[in-house]
Amino acid sequence: MTYDGDFYYYPGKCKYVFASHCKGSQEDFNILFQRTEEEFGPVIRYISIKIHEVVIEISTNSITMDGELVTETPVDESGVLIDRIGDYVKIAYSSDIYFMWNGEDSILLKLNRNKYANQTCGMCGDFNGVRGLTYDGIEATVVQYGNMQKRNGPVEDCPDVSPLTSTKCKNMVNGNFHKCEKMHSSLKHRGSKCSHTPIDST
Repeated sequence: MTYDGDFYYYPGKCKYVFASHCKGSQEDFNILFQRTEEEFGPVIRYISIKIHEVVIEISTNSITMDGELVTETPVDESGVLIDRIGDYVKIAYSSDIYFMWNGEDSILLKLNRNKYANQTCGMCGDFNGVRGLTYDGIEATVVQYGNMQKRNGPVEDCPDVSPLTSTKCKNMVNGNFHKCEKMHSSLKHRGSKCSHTPIDST
């Protein structure tokens, strides 16, 4: 769900901008993620978070901060807190940014509305209070919008999602339909959520 209340499913497997501070004088944060397809459905396998000058990379088996492996939590670097709560990874910065990943298929990102409203880009939307997916002010379909958030690396050339991918499940029946829905949903299951509710960083 975006900050402006839009629910959508996007089945891409490239690296995408989950959310970034793209419209300020300087970028406070930038969050990228990538999924992989497992037997039981899509799983987030990689997350990159930059908060000011601190760079955090998270995978299923490890967390690094500025290139150094994090072996014990909690750890605090330049005001950026990393902690583990059960299976969850928690990252927080003051009362402005609060991030959680359940280690599988769900991300929660809470931002301070007073600071970041109408200042964001990415899968979470532009935080302008208006429903609908738009890119640079132009209305987009779910597939168009998702593809626009793709970020290839220097040696990557990940293909865009085809418009047919999001509709092909409709042609399947019974168990095959259920399996297809499970495979091709983007923010399904527990669901990833972008939120602007009051932040409790404790």
